[in-house]
Amino acid sequence: IGRSALDLLEIVPGVTAREVFNLGWPAGFEGNMQIGRTPPLSSNKARSHFPLLKKYTKIPYDKMLFFDDCNWSDNCGQVQRGCVEASSGLGPAIERTPAGLQPE
Repeated sequence: IGRSALDLLEIVPGVTAREVFNLGWPAGFEGNMQIGRTPPLSSNKARSHFPLLKKYTKIPYDKMLFFDDCNWSDNCGQVQRGCVEASSGLGPAIERTPAGLQPE
Protein backbone atom coordinates (compact mmCIF):
# COMPACT_ATOMS: atom_id res chain seq x y z
CA ILE A 1 0.00 0.00 0.00
CA GLY A 2 2.80 2.43 0.89
CA ARG A 3 4.58 2.16 -2.43
CA SER A 4 1.30 2.42 -4.32
CA ALA A 5 0.45 5.57 -2.38
CA LEU A 6 3.75 7.14 -3.47
CA ASP A 7 2.69 6.57 -7.08
CA LEU A 8 -0.56 8.49 -6.44
CA LEU A 9 0.48 11.29 -4.09
CA GLU A 10 1.53 14.32 -6.11
CA ILE A 11 4.03 16.77 -4.63
CA VAL A 12 3.09 19.25 -7.35
CA PRO A 13 0.63 18.58 -10.16
CA GLY A 14 1.99 15.83 -12.39
CA VAL A 15 4.96 14.92 -10.13
CA THR A 16 4.48 11.97 -7.77
CA ALA A 17 6.16 11.43 -4.41
CA ARG A 18 7.88 8.34 -5.81
CA GLU A 19 9.38 10.40 -8.65
CA VAL A 20 10.72 12.93 -6.14
CA PHE A 21 12.11 10.23 -3.83
CA ASN A 22 13.82 8.57 -6.81
CA LEU A 23 15.68 11.73 -7.87
CA GLY A 24 19.42 11.15 -7.89
CA TRP A 25 19.21 7.37 -7.51
CA PRO A 26 19.91 4.85 -10.30
CA ALA A 27 16.87 3.55 -12.18
CA GLY A 28 15.29 0.66 -10.30
CA PHE A 29 17.06 1.44 -6.99
CA GLU A 30 14.64 1.12 -4.07
CA GLY A 31 17.04 1.05 -1.11
CA ASN A 32 15.66 4.44 -0.11
CA MET A 33 12.10 3.02 0.07
CA GLN A 34 11.89 0.93 3.25
CA ILE A 35 8.11 0.65 3.72
CA GLY A 36 6.05 -1.90 5.63
CA ARG A 37 6.72 -4.66 8.16
CA THR A 38 7.37 -7.67 5.94
CA PRO A 39 10.78 -9.25 6.76
CA PRO A 40 13.50 -8.15 6.75
CA LEU A 41 11.54 -5.13 8.02
CA SER A 42 9.78 -5.13 11.39
CA SER A 43 7.52 -2.89 13.44
CA ASN A 44 10.64 -1.38 15.08
CA LYS A 45 11.95 1.04 12.48
CA ALA A 46 15.09 1.75 14.52
CA ARG A 47 16.11 -1.91 14.27
CA SER A 48 15.13 -2.62 10.67
CA HIS A 49 14.15 0.28 8.42
CA PHE A 50 16.81 2.79 9.40
CA PRO A 51 19.83 0.45 9.45
CA LEU A 52 18.80 -0.71 5.96
CA LEU A 53 18.35 2.87 4.77
CA LYS A 54 21.82 3.71 6.05
CA LYS A 55 23.32 0.58 4.47
CA TYR A 56 21.72 1.03 1.04
CA THR A 57 21.98 4.81 0.73
CA LYS A 58 25.23 5.43 2.66
CA ILE A 59 23.49 8.40 4.30
CA PRO A 60 24.31 8.80 8.01
CA TYR A 61 21.43 8.98 10.47
CA ASP A 62 22.15 12.61 11.32
CA LYS A 63 21.49 13.58 7.69
CA MET A 64 18.10 11.81 7.50
CA LEU A 65 14.55 13.07 7.99
CA PHE A 66 11.75 10.96 9.51
CA PHE A 67 8.12 11.93 9.86
CA ASP A 68 5.50 9.50 11.07
CA ASP A 69 1.74 9.56 11.68
CA CYS A 70 1.56 6.37 13.75
CA ASN A 71 -0.91 6.64 16.64
CA TRP A 72 -0.39 3.17 18.17
CA SER A 73 3.40 3.00 18.55
CA ASP A 74 6.20 5.44 19.31
CA ASN A 75 8.13 5.01 16.07
CA CYS A 76 9.61 8.48 16.38
CA GLY A 77 10.88 7.76 19.89
CA GLN A 78 12.38 4.42 18.83
CA VAL A 79 14.24 6.05 15.93
CA GLN A 80 15.34 9.00 18.08
CA ARG A 81 16.81 6.66 20.72
CA GLY A 82 18.11 3.93 18.43
CA CYS A 83 19.57 5.69 15.41
CA VAL A 84 22.33 7.99 16.59
CA GLU A 85 25.63 8.70 14.86
CA ALA A 86 28.58 8.12 17.20
CA SER A 87 30.55 10.93 15.54
CA SER A 88 27.94 13.64 16.14
CA GLY A 89 25.65 12.23 18.83
CA LEU A 90 22.73 13.12 16.56
CA GLY A 91 20.10 11.13 14.74
CA PRO A 92 17.50 11.90 12.09
CA ALA A 93 15.45 15.07 12.21
CA ILE A 94 12.11 13.75 13.49
CA GLU A 95 8.58 15.11 13.23
CA ARG A 96 5.47 13.47 14.66
CA THR A 97 2.42 13.96 12.46
CA PRO A 98 -0.40 12.22 14.38
CA ALA A 99 -3.08 13.76 12.17
CA GLY A 100 -1.16 12.97 8.99
CA LEU A 101 -0.34 15.72 6.55
CA GLN A 102 -3.06 18.33 6.51
CA PRO A 103 -3.53 21.37 4.27
CA GLU A 104 -3.06 24.67 6.05
